[in-house]
Amino acid sequence: MPVGGFFRITLIGEALVGNLNLCNAHDLSERFYSGRTRGLHGTYISMGNRLWRTLPFLRLMATAIRDLLDCYGSMPSAVRCTM
Repeated sequence: MPVGGFFRITLIGEALVGNLNLCNAHDLSERFYSGRTRGLHGTYISMGNRLWRTLPFLRLMATAIRDLLDCYGSMPSAVRCTM
């Protein structure tokens, strides 16, 4: 994925959990830091949230520009939505 590019994550079927792994194609030690992202934005990624890189880089890796699950709202339990 080039800098400034877009990608879409699509759910096919009825999965309960999704995992996202992002890394720099030129330096695999520079990867998505879920702990920092959760600390800044909460457990659920939604529109406008930023996904951060690991230390020592700690810079922006991606931004969520659309959330198709926002109609379910944020639930206080461990699940994002129940269908």
